[in-house]
Order: sequence, then structure tokens, then C-alpha cells
Amino acid sequence: MNNQETICLLLVEDNPLDVFLFREALAKLSDTRVQLIHAERVTEALALLRQHAVDLVLTDLNLPDATGREAVQRLVAEAAGVPVLALTGQQDKELEARLLRDGACRVLAKDHFATSSLADALHQWVRDKGGARS
Repeated sequence: MNNQETICLLLVEDNPLDVFLFREALAKLSDTRVQLIHAERVTEALALLRQHAVDLVLTDLNLPDATGREAVQRLVAEAAGVPVLALTGQQDKELEARLLRDGACRVLAKDHFATSSLADALHQWVRDKGGARS
């Protein structure tokens, strides 16, 4: 990827520490510009999706207005084809398989924010989609 590409991410996360860690991880991505939009609830995220051209949604599974797989299901159903990446604190292969069946494009463990997994997930998404908007 070159320095001119920008990805608009919608992060749906209600834990301030996780939002901070996610922002820190994004700051380490040197070859991708990221515009981050943040929501603490699924209902807020759905409103933001109607207002912004979002490239990718990253959502926690336990939010004030949606728990477990419900967050992914609601976002996938109403996101008009915008890919949804599920963020989880659990290492559960069965849950991961269910989330993928629910329409998540990928499942990423939150503890990988400090590693290259976040960058790998974003780069894979850009490759799969043929590039981001500039």
C-alpha cells in the first residue's frame, strides 16, 4: 500500500481502555492512513453508517445494547455490504466459526492490538477489496 490510501474505520467499542489501545495500534500503521469514527453502541454505529462512507466496521461483542453475536448480526444486516470485523477477548474457535457464519469478514482477538495482527487484518482487507478509497 502507498501513503495515499485512507481507510475509514468505524470502531464500535464501549470500553475506553480498549478504544485507547486500538488508537495506539492504529498509530503504528505507517503505510495506511486511517480515519477513525467511534461509537459505543450498535444503535449509534448504525446512525454513523448512514452519515459516513465507512470502509470497515470493527465491533466488540459485548456492548450496552447488544451482547454476544447480536452486535455482528445487527451490523451485518444493516451495514449495506460494509464488511464487519468482530473483536473478541475470547479464544473460542466455535464462537469464531459462528461469527463468520453470521457474516463477520474476520474475527480478531483484542489482545493482538499490540502485535501485527491488526495491521495484517487491515492489509488483507485492502488486498481482498482491491484497494481503499483515496
